[in-house]
Amino acid sequence: MKFSPSRQKKRVCMAVMNDLSFDPRVTKEAVTLLSAGYDLTIVALEGGNLTPEQLIMATIIRVKQEKTKIHTLLFSKKLLHIGNQTQQAMYTELVKVHADIYHAHDLNTLLPIIRAARLNNSKVVYDSHELFTETINSTNNGLLGSGYSLLLKWYFRTIEKKFIGDTDVVITVNDAIADELQKRYSITRPSVIMNCPELHDIKKKDLKVKFGLPNNAKIIIYQGGVDKFRKLDSLIRALLLLPEEYFLVMFCIGDLSSLNKIVSILPTRKRVILTGPIEPQDLAGYTQSAHIGVIPFSGLNLNKKLALPNKLFEYMMAGIPVAASDLPVMRSVIRQSNVGDVFPDLSAHTIAKVIRMICESPRYQEMKENCITASRSLYNWQKESLKLLALYENL
Repeated sequence: MKFSPSRQKKRVCMAVMNDLSFDPRVTKEAVTLLSAGYDLTIVALEGGNLTPEQLIMATIIRVKQEKTKIHTLLFSKKLLHIGNQTQQAMYTELVKVHADIYHAHDLNTLLPIIRAARLNNSKVVYDSHELFTETINSTNNGLLGSGYSLLLKWYFRTIEKKFIGDTDVVITVNDAIADELQKRYSITRPSVIMNCPELHDIKKKDLKVKFGLPNNAKIIIYQGGVDKFRKLDSLIRALLLLPEEYFLVMFCIGDLSSLNKIVSILPTRKRVILTGPIEPQDLAGYTQSAHIGVIPFSGLNLNKKLALPNKLFEYMMAGIPVAASDLPVMRSVIRQSNVGDVFPDLSAHTIAKVIRMICESPRYQEMKENCITASRSLYNWQKESLKLLALYENL
Protein backbone atom coordinates (compact mmCIF):
# COMPACT_ATOMS: atom_id res chain seq x y z
CA MET A 1 0.00 0.00 0.00
CA LYS A 2 1.57 3.27 -1.11
CA PHE A 3 0.89 6.63 0.48
CA SER A 4 1.70 10.09 -0.76
CA PRO A 5 1.05 13.46 0.87
CA SER A 6 -2.35 14.81 -0.14
CA ARG A 7 -2.45 17.46 -2.91
CA GLN A 8 1.00 18.94 -2.40
CA LYS A 9 4.18 18.04 -0.58
CA LYS A 10 3.51 18.61 3.12
CA ARG A 11 6.17 19.97 5.39
CA VAL A 12 6.72 18.13 8.68
CA CYS A 13 8.86 19.31 11.57
CA MET A 14 9.83 16.92 14.37
CA ALA A 15 11.35 17.84 17.73
CA VAL A 16 13.38 15.40 19.81
CA MET A 17 15.29 16.00 23.04
CA ASN A 18 18.36 13.95 22.11
CA ASP A 19 21.10 14.02 19.47
CA LEU A 20 19.51 11.27 17.28
CA SER A 21 22.35 8.81 17.94
CA PHE A 22 20.31 6.06 19.61
CA ASP A 23 16.63 6.66 18.94
CA PRO A 24 15.38 4.04 16.48
CA ARG A 25 11.74 5.13 16.79
CA VAL A 26 12.52 8.66 15.64
CA THR A 27 14.69 7.36 12.81
CA LYS A 28 12.09 4.84 11.60
CA GLU A 29 9.26 7.37 11.64
CA ALA A 30 11.42 9.96 9.89
CA VAL A 31 12.47 7.54 7.14
CA THR A 32 8.85 6.45 6.67
CA LEU A 33 7.71 10.04 6.13
CA LEU A 34 10.64 10.88 3.86
CA SER A 35 9.95 7.79 1.75
CA ALA A 36 6.30 8.83 1.42
CA GLY A 37 7.34 12.22 0.03
CA TYR A 38 7.04 14.48 3.04
CA ASP A 39 9.50 17.35 3.45
CA LEU A 40 11.07 16.74 6.86
CA THR A 41 12.97 18.92 9.32
CA ILE A 42 14.15 17.60 12.69
CA VAL A 43 15.10 19.87 15.58
CA ALA A 44 17.40 17.91 17.90
CA LEU A 45 20.11 18.48 20.49
CA GLU A 46 23.76 19.06 19.80
CA GLY A 47 25.89 15.96 20.20
CA GLY A 48 29.19 14.38 19.36
CA ASN A 49 27.72 11.66 17.16
CA LEU A 50 26.95 11.85 13.49
CA THR A 51 23.41 12.01 12.16
CA PRO A 52 22.15 8.52 11.17
CA GLU A 53 22.84 7.84 7.49
CA GLN A 54 19.14 7.14 6.85
CA LEU A 55 18.32 10.78 7.64
CA ILE A 56 20.54 12.45 5.03
CA MET A 57 17.43 13.63 3.15
CA ALA A 58 16.08 15.42 6.23
CA THR A 59 17.07 18.89 7.37
CA ILE A 60 18.63 18.64 10.84
CA ILE A 61 18.72 21.69 13.12
CA ARG A 62 20.57 21.39 16.43
CA VAL A 63 20.21 23.33 19.67
CA LYS A 64 22.28 23.35 22.83
CA GLN A 65 20.88 21.63 25.91
CA GLU A 66 20.73 23.64 29.14
CA LYS A 67 19.97 22.00 32.48
CA THR A 68 16.89 23.34 34.27
CA LYS A 69 17.95 24.63 37.69
CA ILE A 70 15.79 24.06 40.76
CA HIS A 71 15.29 27.79 41.42
CA THR A 72 13.88 28.10 37.88
CA LEU A 73 11.26 25.48 38.69
CA LEU A 74 10.43 27.23 41.95
CA PHE A 75 10.26 30.85 40.89
CA SER A 76 9.77 31.17 37.12
CA LYS A 77 6.17 32.09 36.28
CA LYS A 78 6.99 31.77 32.58
CA LEU A 79 8.06 28.12 32.74
CA LEU A 80 4.58 26.73 32.06
CA HIS A 81 4.12 29.12 29.14
CA ILE A 82 7.46 29.19 27.32
CA GLY A 83 9.43 26.32 28.88
CA ASN A 84 13.02 26.07 30.04
CA GLN A 85 16.03 27.40 28.12
CA THR A 86 16.37 24.32 25.92
CA GLN A 87 12.66 24.31 25.08
CA GLN A 88 12.81 28.02 24.27
CA ALA A 89 15.77 27.41 21.95
CA MET A 90 13.81 24.64 20.25
CA TYR A 91 10.78 26.89 19.84
CA THR A 92 12.92 29.55 18.18
CA GLU A 93 13.99 27.04 15.53
CA LEU A 94 10.63 25.27 15.21
CA VAL A 95 8.67 28.41 14.49
CA LYS A 96 11.00 29.30 11.59
CA VAL A 97 10.14 26.09 9.75
CA HIS A 98 6.48 26.99 9.03
CA ALA A 99 5.53 23.31 8.98
CA ASP A 100 2.12 21.96 8.06
CA ILE A 101 2.50 19.31 10.76
CA TYR A 102 4.59 19.46 13.94
CA HIS A 103 5.55 16.15 15.57
CA ALA A 104 6.54 16.14 19.26
CA HIS A 105 8.68 13.16 20.25
CA ASP A 106 7.93 12.69 23.94
CA LEU A 107 6.58 15.07 26.52
CA ASN A 108 9.72 17.20 26.88
CA THR A 109 9.17 18.63 23.37
CA LEU A 110 5.39 19.11 23.56
CA LEU A 111 5.37 22.70 24.86
CA PRO A 112 7.63 24.21 22.14
CA ILE A 113 5.77 22.20 19.50
CA ILE A 114 2.38 23.50 20.67
CA ARG A 115 3.66 27.09 20.71
CA ALA A 116 5.11 26.85 17.18
CA ALA A 117 2.00 25.13 15.82
CA ARG A 118 -0.29 27.80 17.27
CA LEU A 119 1.70 30.59 15.67
CA ASN A 120 1.81 28.85 12.28
CA ASN A 121 -1.75 27.44 12.43
CA SER A 122 -0.40 23.90 12.03
CA LYS A 123 -1.43 20.39 13.02
CA VAL A 124 0.22 18.60 15.98
CA VAL A 125 1.18 14.96 16.48
CA TYR A 126 2.16 14.03 20.04
CA ASP A 127 4.25 10.86 20.09
CA SER A 128 4.39 9.55 23.67
CA HIS A 129 7.27 7.06 23.61
CA GLU A 130 6.59 6.17 27.24
CA LEU A 131 4.85 7.40 30.37
CA PHE A 132 7.31 10.27 30.60
CA THR A 133 6.25 11.61 33.99
CA GLU A 134 6.92 8.20 35.54
CA THR A 135 10.52 8.19 34.31
CA ILE A 136 11.51 11.13 36.53
CA ASN A 137 13.24 9.91 39.67
CA SER A 138 15.82 11.30 42.04
CA THR A 139 19.38 10.77 40.85
CA ASN A 140 20.82 12.42 43.96
CA ASN A 141 20.63 11.47 47.59
CA GLY A 142 18.99 13.73 50.12
CA LEU A 143 16.29 16.35 50.15
CA LEU A 144 17.63 18.44 47.26
CA GLY A 145 17.65 15.55 44.78
CA SER A 146 14.20 14.34 45.81
CA GLY A 147 12.78 17.85 45.79
CA TYR A 148 14.11 18.56 42.30
CA SER A 149 12.61 15.32 40.97
CA LEU A 150 9.21 16.04 42.51
CA LEU A 151 9.17 19.54 41.03
CA LEU A 152 10.23 18.26 37.62
CA LYS A 153 7.55 15.58 37.70
CA TRP A 154 4.91 18.15 38.69
CA TYR A 155 6.05 20.44 35.88
CA PHE A 156 5.80 17.82 33.13
CA ARG A 157 2.54 16.37 34.46
CA THR A 158 1.08 19.90 34.35
CA ILE A 159 2.35 20.44 30.80
CA GLU A 160 0.88 17.15 29.61
CA LYS A 161 -2.49 17.81 31.24
CA LYS A 162 -2.61 21.35 29.88
CA PHE A 163 -1.65 20.66 26.26
CA ILE A 164 -2.45 17.05 25.33
CA GLY A 165 -5.99 18.11 24.44
CA ASP A 166 -4.62 20.71 22.00
CA THR A 167 -3.00 18.07 19.80
CA ASP A 168 -4.62 16.62 16.68
CA VAL A 169 -3.25 13.09 17.06
CA VAL A 170 -1.73 11.26 20.03
CA ILE A 171 0.25 8.10 19.36
CA THR A 172 2.07 5.77 21.73
CA VAL A 173 3.89 2.44 21.79
CA ASN A 174 1.41 -0.05 23.28
CA ASP A 175 -2.18 -0.55 24.36
CA ALA A 176 -1.47 -0.32 28.09
CA ILE A 177 0.06 3.15 27.83
CA ALA A 178 -2.72 4.23 25.45
CA ASP A 179 -5.29 3.17 28.06
CA GLU A 180 -3.40 4.98 30.84
CA LEU A 181 -3.17 8.26 28.90
CA GLN A 182 -6.86 8.08 28.02
CA LYS A 183 -7.74 7.46 31.67
CA ARG A 184 -5.51 10.24 33.01
CA TYR A 185 -6.59 13.01 30.68
CA SER A 186 -10.05 11.96 29.42
CA ILE A 187 -8.89 12.13 25.80
CA THR A 188 -9.68 10.04 22.75
CA ARG A 189 -7.71 6.83 23.08
CA PRO A 190 -4.26 7.31 21.52
CA SER A 191 -3.39 5.31 18.42
CA VAL A 192 -0.84 2.56 18.99
CA ILE A 193 2.24 2.35 16.77
CA MET A 194 4.56 -0.25 18.25
CA ASN A 195 8.30 0.29 18.28
CA CYS A 196 9.14 -2.74 16.13
CA PRO A 197 12.25 -3.11 13.96
CA GLU A 198 12.09 -3.21 10.20
CA LEU A 199 12.02 -6.60 8.50
CA HIS A 200 15.27 -7.09 6.63
CA ASP A 201 17.77 -9.76 5.68
CA ILE A 202 20.17 -10.27 8.59
CA LYS A 203 23.79 -11.00 7.78
CA LYS A 204 24.81 -13.31 10.59
CA LYS A 205 27.91 -12.40 12.56
CA ASP A 206 29.47 -14.73 15.12
CA LEU A 207 29.84 -13.68 18.75
CA LYS A 208 32.03 -16.73 19.35
CA VAL A 209 34.50 -15.53 16.75
CA LYS A 210 34.33 -11.89 17.85
CA PHE A 211 35.06 -12.67 21.50
CA GLY A 212 37.01 -15.94 21.18
CA LEU A 213 34.38 -18.13 22.87
CA PRO A 214 34.41 -21.95 22.70
CA ASN A 215 32.36 -23.74 20.05
CA ASN A 216 29.98 -25.23 22.64
CA ALA A 217 29.23 -21.84 24.24
CA LYS A 218 25.60 -21.03 25.00
CA ILE A 219 25.44 -17.24 24.73
CA ILE A 220 23.09 -15.05 26.76
CA ILE A 221 22.84 -11.57 25.25
CA TYR A 222 21.77 -8.32 26.88
CA GLN A 223 21.37 -5.07 24.95
CA GLY A 224 20.42 -1.78 26.54
CA GLY A 225 21.01 0.80 29.21
CA VAL A 226 22.57 0.66 32.64
CA ASP A 227 20.38 2.02 35.43
CA LYS A 228 18.72 1.03 38.70
CA PHE A 229 15.63 -0.24 36.89
CA ARG A 230 17.54 -3.07 35.20
CA LYS A 231 18.73 -5.85 37.49
CA LEU A 232 22.00 -6.35 35.69
CA ASP A 233 23.83 -7.25 38.90
CA SER A 234 21.50 -10.24 39.35
CA LEU A 235 21.96 -11.18 35.70
CA ILE A 236 25.74 -11.22 36.11
CA ARG A 237 25.54 -13.25 39.33
CA ALA A 238 23.16 -15.73 37.67
CA LEU A 239 26.13 -16.99 35.68
CA LEU A 240 27.50 -18.47 38.93
CA LEU A 241 24.54 -20.86 38.91
CA LEU A 242 24.79 -21.90 35.26
CA PRO A 243 27.02 -24.58 33.70
CA GLU A 244 30.41 -23.55 32.35
CA GLU A 245 29.26 -23.51 28.72
CA TYR A 246 27.03 -20.48 29.42
CA PHE A 247 28.51 -17.06 28.59
CA LEU A 248 27.02 -13.59 29.03
CA VAL A 249 27.55 -10.88 26.40
CA MET A 250 26.35 -7.40 27.38
CA PHE A 251 26.21 -4.49 24.93
CA CYS A 252 25.49 -1.60 27.29
CA ILE A 253 24.78 2.11 27.00
CA GLY A 254 25.94 4.07 30.04
CA ASP A 255 28.52 3.96 32.82
CA LEU A 256 29.90 0.43 33.16
CA SER A 257 32.08 1.04 36.23
CA SER A 258 29.69 -0.47 38.79
CA LEU A 259 29.11 -3.57 36.66
CA ASN A 260 32.85 -3.98 36.02
CA LYS A 261 33.42 -4.03 39.79
CA ILE A 262 30.91 -6.86 40.20
CA VAL A 263 32.36 -8.85 37.31
CA SER A 264 35.95 -8.43 38.54
CA ILE A 265 35.36 -10.15 41.90
CA LEU A 266 33.43 -13.16 40.59
CA PRO A 267 35.00 -16.47 39.54
CA THR A 268 32.88 -16.32 36.38
CA ARG A 269 34.54 -13.09 35.17
CA LYS A 270 36.05 -14.82 32.13
CA ARG A 271 32.55 -15.81 31.03
CA VAL A 272 31.22 -12.24 31.02
CA ILE A 273 31.86 -9.90 28.09
CA LEU A 274 30.87 -6.41 29.15
CA THR A 275 31.21 -3.74 26.49
CA GLY A 276 29.64 -0.60 25.08
CA PRO A 277 27.01 -0.38 22.34
CA ILE A 278 27.75 -1.92 18.98
CA GLU A 279 27.06 -0.34 15.59
CA PRO A 280 23.31 -0.63 14.85
CA GLN A 281 23.93 -2.21 11.44
CA ASP A 282 25.90 -5.05 13.08
CA LEU A 283 23.72 -5.63 16.13
CA ALA A 284 21.08 -7.90 14.57
CA GLY A 285 23.75 -10.13 13.02
CA TYR A 286 25.53 -10.66 16.32
CA THR A 287 22.24 -11.10 18.17
CA GLN A 288 21.31 -13.92 15.80
CA SER A 289 24.32 -15.93 16.98
CA ALA A 290 23.22 -15.81 20.63
CA HIS A 291 21.05 -18.49 22.25
CA ILE A 292 18.76 -16.27 24.29
CA GLY A 293 18.02 -12.57 24.82
CA VAL A 294 17.27 -11.19 28.28
CA ILE A 295 15.33 -8.15 29.55
CA PRO A 296 15.64 -7.94 33.37
CA PHE A 297 13.52 -4.83 34.04
CA SER A 298 12.25 -4.15 37.54
CA GLY A 299 8.73 -2.74 37.71
CA LEU A 300 9.68 0.01 40.16
CA ASN A 301 7.54 2.59 38.41
CA LEU A 302 4.48 2.49 36.19
CA ASN A 303 6.47 3.28 33.06
CA LYS A 304 8.68 0.21 33.50
CA LYS A 305 5.69 -1.91 34.51
CA LEU A 306 3.96 -1.08 31.21
CA ALA A 307 7.13 -1.23 29.11
CA LEU A 308 7.30 -2.94 25.73
CA PRO A 309 10.94 -2.31 24.79
CA ASN A 310 12.09 -2.53 21.20
CA LYS A 311 14.78 -5.00 22.35
CA LEU A 312 12.07 -7.62 22.79
CA PHE A 313 11.17 -7.33 19.12
CA GLU A 314 14.83 -7.17 18.06
CA TYR A 315 15.56 -10.45 19.84
CA MET A 316 12.52 -12.04 18.22
CA MET A 317 13.41 -10.79 14.75
CA ALA A 318 16.89 -12.25 15.17
CA GLY A 319 15.23 -15.59 15.93
CA ILE A 320 16.34 -16.05 19.53
CA PRO A 321 13.98 -16.87 22.43
CA VAL A 322 13.48 -14.27 25.16
CA ALA A 323 13.58 -14.32 28.95
CA ALA A 324 12.11 -11.14 30.42
CA SER A 325 10.69 -9.71 33.60
CA ASP A 326 7.18 -10.76 34.57
CA LEU A 327 5.62 -7.44 33.63
CA PRO A 328 2.15 -7.45 32.05
CA VAL A 329 2.82 -6.14 28.54
CA MET A 330 6.00 -8.12 27.90
CA ARG A 331 4.46 -11.23 29.44
CA SER A 332 1.51 -10.98 27.07
CA VAL A 333 3.67 -10.78 23.93
CA ILE A 334 6.06 -13.55 25.03
CA ARG A 335 3.39 -16.03 26.05
CA GLN A 336 0.90 -15.32 23.27
CA SER A 337 3.61 -15.83 20.65
CA ASN A 338 5.28 -18.66 22.63
CA VAL A 339 8.77 -17.21 22.21
CA GLY A 340 10.23 -17.74 25.69
CA ASP A 341 9.22 -17.16 29.28
CA VAL A 342 9.31 -14.65 32.14
CA PHE A 343 11.25 -14.35 35.39
CA PRO A 344 8.82 -14.67 38.35
CA ASP A 345 11.32 -12.56 40.29
CA LEU A 346 14.72 -11.04 39.57
CA SER A 347 16.93 -13.00 41.94
CA ALA A 348 20.06 -14.52 40.43
CA HIS A 349 18.68 -17.99 41.20
CA THR A 350 15.43 -17.38 39.31
CA ILE A 351 17.15 -15.73 36.35
CA ALA A 352 19.51 -18.70 36.02
CA LYS A 353 16.66 -21.20 36.33
CA VAL A 354 14.52 -19.58 33.60
CA ILE A 355 17.46 -19.12 31.22
CA ARG A 356 18.45 -22.76 31.56
CA MET A 357 14.85 -23.95 31.25
CA ILE A 358 14.48 -22.14 27.91
CA CYS A 359 17.89 -22.99 26.44
CA GLU A 360 17.66 -26.68 27.36
CA SER A 361 13.98 -27.11 26.56
CA PRO A 362 13.00 -29.76 24.00
CA ARG A 363 10.86 -26.97 22.50
CA TYR A 364 13.81 -24.60 22.06
CA GLN A 365 13.85 -24.89 18.26
CA GLU A 366 10.08 -24.37 18.16
CA MET A 367 10.48 -21.14 20.17
CA LYS A 368 13.11 -19.93 17.69
CA GLU A 369 10.74 -20.58 14.80
CA ASN A 370 7.90 -18.84 16.65
CA CYS A 371 10.11 -15.74 16.98
CA ILE A 372 10.49 -15.51 13.21
CA THR A 373 6.82 -16.23 12.53
CA ALA A 374 5.58 -13.59 14.99
CA SER A 375 8.04 -11.01 13.66
CA ARG A 376 6.99 -11.52 10.07
CA SER A 377 3.25 -11.57 10.74
CA LEU A 378 2.79 -9.14 13.64
CA TYR A 379 5.80 -7.31 15.00
CA ASN A 380 7.58 -5.39 12.25
CA TRP A 381 7.92 -1.77 11.18
CA GLN A 382 6.54 -2.41 7.70
CA LYS A 383 3.20 -3.17 9.37
CA GLU A 384 3.39 -0.37 11.94
CA SER A 385 4.51 2.28 9.44
CA LEU A 386 1.23 1.93 7.54
CA LYS A 387 -0.59 3.11 10.66
CA LEU A 388 1.64 6.19 10.87
CA LEU A 389 1.10 7.08 7.22
CA ALA A 390 -2.67 6.61 7.52
CA LEU A 391 -2.77 9.02 10.47
CA TYR A 392 -0.73 11.59 8.56
CA GLU A 393 -2.96 11.27 5.49
CA ASN A 394 -5.96 12.23 7.61
CA LEU A 395 -4.40 15.38 9.07
